Amino acid sequence: MKAAVIASGSFSPHLMHWLLDADCVVCADGGADYLMGTDVLPDVIVGDLDSITPQAVAYYEQKKVPFVTYDVHKDLTDMEIALSYALDKGATEIVLLGASGSRFDHSYANVTLLKRLQQQSVNAILVHPDYTVQVMGQTTQITGNIGQTVSILPFSETVAGITLQGFRYPLKQFTMTLGMTIGVSNVIEQIPATIEIEDGWLMVVVNQNV
Repeated sequence: MKAAVIASGSFSPHLMHWLLDADCVVCADGGADYLMGTDVLPDVIVGDLDSITPQAVAYYEQKKVPFVTYDVHKDLTDMEIALSYALDKGATEIVLLGASGSRFDHSYANVTLLKRLQQQSVNAILVHPDYTVQVMGQTTQITGNIGQTVSILPFSETVAGITLQGFRYPLKQFTMTLGMTIGVSNVIEQIPATIEIEDGWLMVVVNQNV
């Protein structure tokens, strides 16, 4: 089951297709504002409701969309709560929208949640208007276009056996450690482009520059 979770970070209308393709749409607090007046009605709105506007609350109450409200003094972010809801509904694929923006701490926390989802065998991707982020621990084919810039960065202390195929700057059985930047700004030259790893975790950022 495909789920889309939308928070109040950076979002653009050209990303709406991710929501239209989802079987379940979960709004994390202020992410609900982005969907007002669109063809997408969320299945639920969760969080402490400190960023959703009063107009959005009234709009969704009139639409009979359920709210699951939490105290503002809680141990989990609204995004983590929203992801837990999607998992409880049986999601096996999740796209995170509005999950990065002006708060770097929230953005980074959401990237770490990608790793947790992958560890639970849930295919997850964070989608920003200008880029996508995935955290991978196994061989992955990159969905993109020839000419797109891709950065491949270590997301564990050591990442062993990295092999890149279909990229301008290939690697074979390479080992990256935290702090290495050799993987920044590679370029897709063939489709499919493939990233293989033997051990560890990588963060893969595909920039939407084509």
